[in-house]
Amino acid sequence: MKSHYEGRPLREVLDGLGIYRQAEAACKKNFVTLAEVERRCRQRCVVRARVEVWRMMHSEGLSMSHIARIFGLDHTSVVHGLRNKPEVQP
Repeated sequence: MKSHYEGRPLREVLDGLGIYRQAEAACKKNFVTLAEVERRCRQRCVVRARVEVWRMMHSEGLSMSHIARIFGLDHTSVVHGLRNKPEVQP
């Protein structure tokens, strides 16, 4: 089943969910941009921000599979990110 958010820019998806400002705040807190969160990157600061955005999206009712499709990932990546406890930042 295709989500009506699939194929849209991340900013538009977050606006549609009403969490764009919170996502921007999560990025700012981790010293990254929303564009960096969208890209494939395993830097700790980017991963922290990305998982925060995923948590917000999931709390707004998006399934893990839909979140994964929006980011072009396998759903197990989102499952792993959401199951792990958030790290305490130094």
